[in-house]
Amino acid sequence: MIDEVAVGATSTLIVKANVKRLRQRLYLVNNSAEDMSVAPGSVAIAGYGIILVAGGGAFTDQPDPTGYIYQGVYTAICASGAMDIAVTELNKSG
Repeated sequence: MIDEVAVGATSTLIVKANVKRLRQRLYLVNNSAEDMSVAPGSVAIAGYGIILVAGGGAFTDQPDPTGYIYQGVYTAICASGAMDIAVTELNKSG
């Protein structure tokens, strides 16, 4: 799945939970003009969590040495709202 999501000035869902547990990698890229805060879970708080700087700040979630990767939701928040984040989720065939 490749998507562009508009992040709001309140906590915004950017990635749904992968209920089939097929997620292998997740890439997030901030394509906007302001910093964003990203969080695994249902609530993103400005200035906390994973900070993606404006104009290309990126985050990759990948399996740890035991093969575990978070399969839940991700949320994001930015100062003014309506800023874009690129989301790419790579999944196993299933």
